[in-house]
Order: sequence, then C-alpha cells, then structure tokens
Amino acid sequence: MTGAGHDGGAGGVTGAGNDEAGGAAPGASAGARDGWGTVGASPEGRTLLAGDIGGTHTRLALFDGAGARVAHVDLESPRLAAQGTLEDAVALFLAHSGCGAPAAVALACAGPVRDGECRITNLPWVIREDTLSRATGAAHVRVINDFEAMARGTQVLRDDELEVLQAGRRDPSGACLVIGAGTGLGHAWLVPAGVSAPRSVADGATATHPSSSAHPLRVFASEGGHKSFAPRDGLEDGLLVWLRARHGRVSVERVLSGPGLVDLYTYLVESGHAVTSDSVHAAVAREGARAIGTRAAARDGDPACVLAVQRFASLYGAHTGDAALALLPTGGVYITGGVTAALVPALREHFLPAFLDKGRLRPALEPLWLAVALAPDTGLRGALEVARSVAGHGST
Repeated sequence: MTGAGHDGGAGGVTGAGNDEAGGAAPGASAGARDGWGTVGASPEGRTLLAGDIGGTHTRLALFDGAGARVAHVDLESPRLAAQGTLEDAVALFLAHSGCGAPAAVALACAGPVRDGECRITNLPWVIREDTLSRATGAAHVRVINDFEAMARGTQVLRDDELEVLQAGRRDPSGACLVIGAGTGLGHAWLVPAGVSAPRSVADGATATHPSSSAHPLRVFASEGGHKSFAPRDGLEDGLLVWLRARHGRVSVERVLSGPGLVDLYTYLVESGHAVTSDSVHAAVAREGARAIGTRAAARDGDPACVLAVQRFASLYGAHTGDAALALLPTGGVYITGGVTAALVPALREHFLPAFLDKGRLRPALEPLWLAVALAPDTGLRGALEVARSVAGHGST
C-alpha cells in the first residue's frame, strides 16, 4: 500500500509535540511522557523493537521477550520527516528508553518493499535494513510492507477487538482479505500454504491463522489500493472527472483514504450535491477527515459531511466486494485502518449493501465472514510478531 492506509483518518489524533530542551521527540504526541511514552527496564539485547511507519503517524515500541511493552512513542510523520531521517528518530528513541540495542527490529512501512528496502511514498524516506541495523545495533532487522504487518496483526486480535458486519462462516483453510483505509488504502492477503496466490501480489512469509494451527498462512502484501477508481452512478462519474482534473489518473485510493474523504466532501459542496456551513468548511480545512467524521456523527449533522461519510462507506464496501471477488476469501475479510475505525456506525448501514451488490455474484459474497478491526495498534502487533520470529522468540 502507498501512504500508510491504516494510520490516519477521521478519528485519528495528531499530537502537538514539542521541540523544547530536554530531549522531547520531534512530532511526539502530547500525551507521551517527555514525548517518548512509558519507559521500563529491560536488559540490553533482550528487547524487540517494532514500528509502524505511515504517512500520518510513526509509531515505535519496545517489547520485552514476553511481549510486554516497555517503551513507546507516537510521532507525526510529516513533521518528523522535515526534521531528519527515520534512523535518527529510532536511535533517539532507543537512547531515551535506556534499554540498549534490541535483539531484533521489525518496521512496517507504507510502501512496496524490495530487497530489504522501502521508499515511503508519501514521505521523503528510504528505509533500508542495513542502515537500520547500524542505527539500532540490532543483529536482526526486517523491513516489511505495512499491510503485511496489518495482516499478521489481525490474526492476534481478540473477539472484543472485532466489530462483525457479516457473521458468515470462516473456513480455516480459506484465504483471508485484509483491506484498510487511512492516509492511503492498503490491501493484503493471507493464503493457506499450498494455495496459489493471485498473480498481482508478491510472495510472503508464513503466519498462523487463529482458527486452526493446522493451516499455516502466507502473507501477500499488495498495492491493490492503486487500482483505477470505478464510478457506479452519475454522482461518482462527476467525482471521477473532478478528481481527474486535479490528479490525472485516479486510483481508488484517491477516494478511499483520509485525504480522499476530504476531496469527496469538497466535491459534494462544489458540485451542489450538498450544502455545508462556513464554520464546518473551515474546520475541514484545519482538521481534515477527522472534522468530517465528527460533524457527520453529530445529532444535527452537517449535510455535506453526512453525505460524504455515507457515500464513502458505500464506495468502501463496493471496492472491498470487488477485491473479495478476486480470490473469494472464505477465511474472512478484515476491514482495518484509522478511517475505518472512526466510521463504524456508517459502515454498519452503508458498507455491507454495497459489498454484496455484485449482481449474479452476490451469492458468492453472502457466506463470507466480515469484520472491522478496532484495535489502533493492529499493525504494530503484526510487526512485533515479525520481530519475535527473526529474534527466535516465536514463529510467523
């Protein structure tokens, strides 16, 4: 995925941070102690560093061998990138933790990964395993696609961290689809060993589905969020023309993302499909997608915000249904991402009808299990699973 499809969105919180003396983290969220979160003691070389690097947030966490979090930080990615490299931030985080060099590092990055290198699409960063090893002192380093991590993370979620939209059957030998809108739109597949992956995805490593340890899964990260946007009616035909005038080629990520929700709202207002107030328009300009979600959920919701969220949820369902037809994920469909979690009420009403609206193929989608992943650290948990694996603490 491009642009960290799972870290931003309508309900995300952007920290204030500070740059004052005392070593505060650049771009750190205001709630973290000294900008660096809670720090605990752990012997050098026995910690695991996991990171989730997206277009909006850079989340870093240290865990002990048992998986307990001993230090963490949530930074603003654009501000951080303007001040230095990711390696600088990671090294400073480790220095503040007092834990020394970790045994292993796994960073989930928003962009394609080749030969241990990822170019973050929406940031001026190139992340390499060799430079991270030098910056952290870790002998074992893995750079993975953020949606590989997201896919792995869904497999360790508790039942109370899932909002089921369609209570279908989950086949432990079936493939799983993981899709999520945030700063961008991410896709990944979990495919049982022995099942051929679609031609459009790259090879991955082995994971374990919670439904049955007898069926190991391989993770296939995908750039499916960059498929072309396919309008379904006159309103969306107009949206395509409007977006094309601004961006040239229009991928589905131009619509199904935090920035896409803002563009959708703006289009609805400019085209006369909905009205908005000056105060709401100003709030959207300041706060982006978060303002739209908040105003849509209000009792006297702003008309343009309400329509934008409803149409967004419907488009999200339609695209997810299209993606599901590619491999028929009988193991389940997981909907993730910062925008997703913030819009659950709208998803309940508008997502599923569009997901199922596939004409003659509707019966193929009706039996599928489909749920929203509510945990904001799902991707970070997936990165931890990878770090545990490369450090020899477990298997993925």
